[in-house]
Amino acid sequence: MNGNSIESKMMQRLNWHLAREADVKFAWFNDDGEIDLNEALWALPPSDLSAANHFEGLEDARHFALRRTFQRCFLKSVFNFQGPLSELPLRQERDSPPRCELPPETSLSFSSSGTMAVAAISATTKIGIDVEYLRPVPNALELAKRFFDQREAAHLESLAPLDCDAEFLKLWSIKEACLKAAGKGVVYGSEKFVIDPRYRIEPPAEFGTFAHWQLEFPEFSAEHFVAMAIYMPR
Repeated sequence: MNGNSIESKMMQRLNWHLAREADVKFAWFNDDGEIDLNEALWALPPSDLSAANHFEGLEDARHFALRRTFQRCFLKSVFNFQGPLSELPLRQERDSPPRCELPPETSLSFSSSGTMAVAAISATTKIGIDVEYLRPVPNALELAKRFFDQREAAHLESLAPLDCDAEFLKLWSIKEACLKAAGKGVVYGSEKFVIDPRYRIEPPAEFGTFAHWQLEFPEFSAEHFVAMAIYMPR
């Protein structure tokens, strides 16, 4: 096994989605269980190898390594990078948007949930993406009342329990995508981006109006919800 072998395997599993915004490139990867941990580790730089070693379970380490390999394959395809995956200049730091120096002015966003990982990039707009595995959320209303706008919480409270769980995850995903496009983390306040029942954005004043934002919801998995937020400052 070597870096070229894992790259070939991952490239075969990398799926592209055509976004409405022409300059946005978006791809997704669904783990089919055919790539093991040792294979995935070949593509990672020393910093990611160190991070993978800190996971207690081998499966968690494997998911981490596969996500990072997918991200590097995505960027290698976008920029036609000729070097090994481990040498691609991708920087990921806690509470900061990911950065790639090919070129540095691009807006880049990653997300993963369950077996699904997604990636998006744009050179002309601010981009944010989030994916959520649709699952039961026993404390959905409690979380909504704590972290959402009161109008969103009231909307969720009006729904049947199963519908409430799915709607909570969809709103959470849209908010995460908006925060990423704005260059903000969760500490900024997820309640500041208000999403109405028709999934229209009411952004905080410092990020314009709904006219400066575009939402897309790529559909390629019945078990996942994907939100892509495109912010176009004027």
